[in-house]
Amino acid sequence: MKKTSIICGGIIIAFVLLFLGYRYWMSVTPDDGSVLREQMQYLNEEIDLQVLLYGDDVVFPEEFTYKSLERLDEDNWKPDNDYVFLIVNDLDGSVGLTEEQITEIKKYADQNTNFNFYYIGLNKLELFKKVYDDCNIGKTDMSFGYVIYEGTRLQHYGLWRTTDHEYYEMNPKLLGQDICDTIEQNVRSNE
Repeated sequence: MKKTSIICGGIIIAFVLLFLGYRYWMSVTPDDGSVLREQMQYLNEEIDLQVLLYGDDVVFPEEFTYKSLERLDEDNWKPDNDYVFLIVNDLDGSVGLTEEQITEIKKYADQNTNFNFYYIGLNKLELFKKVYDDCNIGKTDMSFGYVIYEGTRLQHYGLWRTTDHEYYEMNPKLLGQDICDTIEQNVRSNE
């Protein structure tokens, strides 16, 4: 009986050590890009998604499909996809975005559950506070979103913050990847 207990205890300890060793190995093994490939396949092929970029260029993953807009005309930001994300990148502060345009975008989003909107920058955040009720943009926020998450329309903060912006020059791909991650999270929350 004592031998059986010792053998069983030894087997359990061996399994625990193997499991911990495997977890450690996985934590130090570099990613082979499979996570990014799966994300790009999901966003580009598995869902009916249209991402529209207005303003400054964003370094998205090479495989990511999006459309750049030269102008923010009403006709070019209203496609009929299952999921539409309008991204306004104003990190350099040169994007012409008026209070009237923001009001129109909000009105359109309120009427169309497939439409989501993100502004990234500092210059126009005060306009969002005027247009959106109960807008609670924090001191470190450099973004504002108006999205459908888990079936509910809500304001989204934290896509881009001053702490992220500090690393932007060292890693210009950071913003594009953050946008892709946020879009994926939003879409998956609604499926």
